[in-house]
Parts: sequence; structure tokens; C-alpha cells
Amino acid sequence: MPRAFVLLWFCIAASACKPGHSNDLEHRVEAALRAEPALTRISVTERRGIVTLSGIVDSEGDRAHLRDVARAVPGVVAVDDRLIVRPPPMVTAATPDAMLAAALVSRLHAADFAGLDVQVNDKTVRVVGTAPRDRHADAMRIVVDNAPRDYHVVDAVAETPAP
Repeated sequence: MPRAFVLLWFCIAASACKPGHSNDLEHRVEAALRAEPALTRISVTERRGIVTLSGIVDSEGDRAHLRDVARAVPGVVAVDDRLIVRPPPMVTAATPDAMLAAALVSRLHAADFAGLDVQVNDKTVRVVGTAPRDRHADAMRIVVDNAPRDYHVVDAVAETPAP
């Protein structure tokens, strides 16, 4: 039994030292990819000539290019592409005017003025919508008290009969 174990260990060790062993191919692919400027964090694994690329790239073009580079390395049989294209940055409409409008609408809705909206543009706050006649002044007071002092407040609220 011990002799069989020694023989098996020798065979495994000998095959691991052969030129062209998978580690060698994996290192050659990594070296080829390292030369690419599109490379940020790419992981390379290889098994039986199939190279797996994992990580994040900036565009579909970078993804295709890295696949082509890996395919061009001698000994690569196939490329398993598990690269992810980084999504574009989110563009938000969180301008100072939009943030002020949202804050004022929040204050109005908290005071039970759900029928009102606020538009802010060029230091002008415009209050629109409907409010009961007996609470109209209360709604405008909330806006005037919470708008910056250097902003002009425009009352464009339509009154509804008091309940």
C-alpha cells in the first residue's frame, strides 16, 4: 500500500511540473491581460485550457478586447467570460432647487396639504394646486417660513370651498 501511495504522489508531482501545466497557462494569460489599460480587477482561472475571466470592466468594448487577448494566448482552448460591465453612473436631479422643492412639499404634506405642489426655479418658489379657502393662508405661511429669505414666493393656489 505505501508503495502505491508513493507512486501516485510521484505521478501527480511530475505532471504538475510539466511545461504547459495549467498554472503556466493561467500565468501567461494573466501576463497578457496585465498589459491592458482596461484591466482594473480581473481574475483569471484556467482548467484544461479553458480560461475563465471574472471581474468588472468599464465597457462592452473592454470586455470584448480582454476576451480577444485571452484567446490569443497559445494553449487557450476557450474563454469563459464572466466579466461584468460597470453600470454608468447615476445622474440625479438633486439640484438645490429640486431639493428645496422636495423639502417644502414634505412640510406641506406633513401639515395635510396633499393637494399642493411646489416648483422652484431661479430663486422663485411657486406654490400650485388646491387648498381649502380657510387653510390657504396656513399653507402659504408654511412655505414662506421655510423658504430662504432671498427667494420670492408666488401664490398660485386655487381655493376650494371650506369643508
